[in-house]
Amino acid sequence: WCVFGLVLYPQKDLLFWSMTACVTLGFLFLAVLVGSQTFARFFFRVVRRFAPQKIGKKFGILEESWMEMHGYFWGDLPKLWSVVCTSLGIWFLHLLQIWMFTLAINTSVPFLSNMALAPLAILAGLLPLTFAGIGTRDAALIYFYSPFMAAADGAALGVLCTMRYFLPALAGLPFLGPALASVAGKMKVKK
Repeated sequence: WCVFGLVLYPQKDLLFWSMTACVTLGFLFLAVLVGSQTFARFFFRVVRRFAPQKIGKKFGILEESWMEMHGYFWGDLPKLWSVVCTSLGIWFLHLLQIWMFTLAINTSVPFLSNMALAPLAILAGLLPLTFAGIGTRDAALIYFYSPFMAAADGAALGVLCTMRYFLPALAGLPFLGPALASVAGKMKVKK
C-alpha cells in the first residue's frame, strides 16, 4: 500500500522521490526473496559469506527456516492467496482507520495521500530509536502530514495512532497471568 500511495502521491520533492525509490526497491527485493527459492538461497549464502561467524550461523538457521516457510507458503496456492488477500485487506483497514482519524480531528487529507503518508510514519515508528516507536512515529506524522494539518493536529493524530496499539494491549492484560502460568507449566514439564 505504501508503494501504491507513494507512486500516486502528487507532492513529491527529492525526499519523497528517494523514499518512493527505496520503498519500491525494498518491496521488489522482498517479493523476489519470497517468490524465488534460488534467489533466497543465493542471498543467504552471500550474507553468510561476508558476515562475521556468529552472525553467519544465525543466518544459516534463518535460511533453513526461510526455506521451510517457502515450501509451506508455495505448497498450497489457495492458502497462499488467502493469506495475501487477508494481509492486504487488514492493512487497507489500518490505513482507512488512520484516514478516519484525520477526519475525526477535522482535517482534510486526501485518501490517496494518506495511503502514502501513513505507512511512512509507521515505518519511521519501527526504527529502534524510542520505546515502541512512540515519539518517532508522532514526529513523522507531524512532518509528513504538515501540508494538510497544523502541528497540533499532527500530534493529536499521533496520540490516536498510539491508542491503536495501547488499547488492545490494555485489553489483553487480564489474559497475561494465565498465559504466563501456562508457559511456566510447560517449562516445568520439559525439565
